[in-house]
Amino acid sequence: MISYKLAKQLKNAGFPMKDDGTLEGKKYIPLDISLEELIKACGDGFNVLMRIPQVKGLQKPEWEVIGEVKYTGELTFIGRTPEIAVAKLWLKINSKVVNKK
Repeated sequence: MISYKLAKQLKNAGFPMKDDGTLEGKKYIPLDISLEELIKACGDGFNVLMRIPQVKGLQKPEWEVIGEVKYTGELTFIGRTPEIAVAKLWLKINSKVVNKK
């Protein structure tokens, strides 16, 4: 599950969303975006997702995604859930596409 704030960032950046979410004014923001949807939307920019085990200093295990953006190279994002980590990657991939237009 991702936060409302992150879902809104995805929607504003053009992430293809279903119409089944939280009402914001007259708009719906889905909060239940699947990991599969996120990975598929990243396309070739997604490389690997791995769990970072719980270690001293971290309260909970975290997730790391490694991806690649053309002309930028390899990128790494960390999140409390795999969905959060991959959503961050998608936002970065998408920001590069938007900036090139």
